[in-house]
Amino acid sequence: MKNTILLTIVLLSGIALSQSSSSWTELNTPSQPSTRSYAMISGTSDNDVLLFGGFDGAVDGETWIFDNSSRSWTQLNPPSQPSARQIAMMAQISENEVLLFGGYDTGFLNDTWIFDNSSGSWTELVPPNPPGPRTDSKMARISDNKVLLFGGYDENDDFIGETWIFDNSSRSWTELIPPNPPSPRAFHAISYLSDNKVLLFAGEDAGDILNETWIFDNSSGSWSELATPVSPTATTDPMIAQFSDNKVLLFGGIDTGGDRNNETWIFDNGSGSWTQLNTTIQPSERDAAMMAQISNGLILLFGGDIGNGNNENDTWLFGPVESIAPIINNLTAVSISPESASFYMNLADGGATTTYTFDYGTATGLYSLNYSNTIAGNYVTVNVGFEDDNNLTANTQYYVQASATNTIGRTESNEINFWTLIAEPASHSNFSQVGKDVNQIELSFDAFSGLTNVSGYLILRSVSSFGENDLPSDGNAYEVNDNIGNSTVVAKIIVNSTTNYTFTGLSRDQSWQYALVPFNLGANVATTNYKTDNVPTITGFTIPTLGEWGMIAFAGLMLIGGVWYSRRI
Repeated sequence: MKNTILLTIVLLSGIALSQSSSSWTELNTPSQPSTRSYAMISGTSDNDVLLFGGFDGAVDGETWIFDNSSRSWTQLNPPSQPSARQIAMMAQISENEVLLFGGYDTGFLNDTWIFDNSSGSWTELVPPNPPGPRTDSKMARISDNKVLLFGGYDENDDFIGETWIFDNSSRSWTELIPPNPPSPRAFHAISYLSDNKVLLFAGEDAGDILNETWIFDNSSGSWSELATPVSPTATTDPMIAQFSDNKVLLFGGIDTGGDRNNETWIFDNGSGSWTQLNTTIQPSERDAAMMAQISNGLILLFGGDIGNGNNENDTWLFGPVESIAPIINNLTAVSISPESASFYMNLADGGATTTYTFDYGTATGLYSLNYSNTIAGNYVTVNVGFEDDNNLTANTQYYVQASATNTIGRTESNEINFWTLIAEPASHSNFSQVGKDVNQIELSFDAFSGLTNVSGYLILRSVSSFGENDLPSDGNAYEVNDNIGNSTVVAKIIVNSTTNYTFTGLSRDQSWQYALVPFNLGANVATTNYKTDNVPTITGFTIPTLGEWGMIAFAGLMLIGGVWYSRRI
C-alpha cells in the first residue's frame, strides 16, 4: 500500500497591478527588528539594507541589516555606534557606505556618522561647520560620494529651509544658497532620481500640509517646482525611495484630516507625472515607516506608525512579481503516524511558476518528490499529496528538507528531522470501578486481554468528561502528575500482571471521571503512540458522608435534666 506524505504550504504571492507589473509582497522573515517608527533606513549595496534606531515608546539604538539574498534580518553589535535616536537622516553615500546625521533622543542632535557595510562598523566624523541640530530633515544621495540634506525642525520649534551638501571625499558639509528653494518644512519625503537630480514631495511648513513636487538639480545647484497634472494627497511623513532610473515610489502618510493612508504612487521624471497604482495587496495604512531601495526595481518597507500608539514590524517588498525568488520559512512536521507524516511551511513567492522539491530519507536528500504549480492569489492554502512508493517505517528517524525554485532563484527550507511513531496500540474496553472507601477507589482493567502493540497504560482523572484536549498527544512522553488540558495523569503503568489499581487520599463523597489510555513506546521517546479514539472512561465514587442520625442503633434513652438523649452503639 502506498502511504501519503502531505505537505501543507501557505502561499504568499504578489498579484500584478492593473497599471504596473509590480506588486507588494509581505515577507515572513525568521526574525526581525521589534515594532518601531521613525527609524532610519538606507540601501548599503545590492541586496543589503541598513536600519538604525527608531521609536516604540522609547528611542532605540539597534543596528540591523536586511539581506535580500536570504530574505532575513540580522542584528549587528558593532563596538561603537551612534547613540539611540529617532527621526534622524540617513542615506547611502558610496557603494558600501551610509551617512547618518542628527535626529532626536532627549534633545536635538547634529553629529555625523559613517557606516561601512564591508566591516559592519560605525565611525563618527567631526567635520567643520556642520548643519545645526535638527530632526526630521530629509537626506538623499545625489551623486557618488555626495548627499543632499534639506529642511527639518530645530530646537527653537522652527521649520528649516536650508539646503546642504555633504561631500564624502573631503568629509565636509557645505550650505548652498539656491534661488527660490522650497519653503521651510519638515516631515517631507526626498529621494534620488538620477543624473544628479533629487525629488522632494509634500511635508508640513508653518501653516499647511503640502503636496508640492520639487526637483533639485545638483549640476546647477537649483530647486524648481513642478506643476504635475495629478498629485498624491497633501501628506506628512510619507515613505519614498528610488524605484528605478528616473522613477520613485511613494507610500502612505497622514493627510490634512489626520488620517493615515496606504496609497502607492509612482513619479516618472521622464514624463514629469505622478501615477497612482491600483494595488490589490499592500501594507496597512501607516506613516513614519522605513523604506529603501534594495536594488533596481525592488524596494523594502519596514514597520511604521499605524495609530493609537501602535507601531508595526512587518517587512514588505515592492517590485515586479517575476523579480522575487521564493522564500521558505518554518518547515515543521505535524500529524505524524507510524507510516506517514504531514508537513507545514510558510512560502512567499513572486508569482512565477515554481517547482517545489521535497527531499526526505534516513539521511539528507535520499529521496525526492517534485510538484510544480503556478501561484495565483494571496495567502492561499494548498494541500499537496506526495505518494511514497517506499513505505515509511514505524519507529524510524527521517530527515526532511523542502526547496522552491522559480525563474529568479532557488531557496531551501530549514532542515528538520522527526521520528515516525511505533505501531498504534489496540483499544481496551475492560475498565471499571471494583471498590471504594471514604477516601479511596479501586479501578480494574485486564492487562492481558490478548491486545497487541500495548506497552502500558495511562490513567487520567478529570473533574468533568474528557474532551479532545484532555487526552495525550502522539510523540510525547507523559509522567504521573502531568497535566493534559483539564485532566491529570494519575498513573503510568507498564504492562504486567496488574489488574487493579487503587487511588488513595481522595475526598469523601466525591466523584471523578477516569480514562484508560493504552500506549505503545518505541526505541525513542518521540515514537510514543497513544490510542485516544474509543477511550474507555468511567465515573469513580468514594463513599458519601453519613447523615447526622443515619445508620445509628440505639441501645436506650436517658433522661437528663428533663431532656431525653439517645446513646449510640
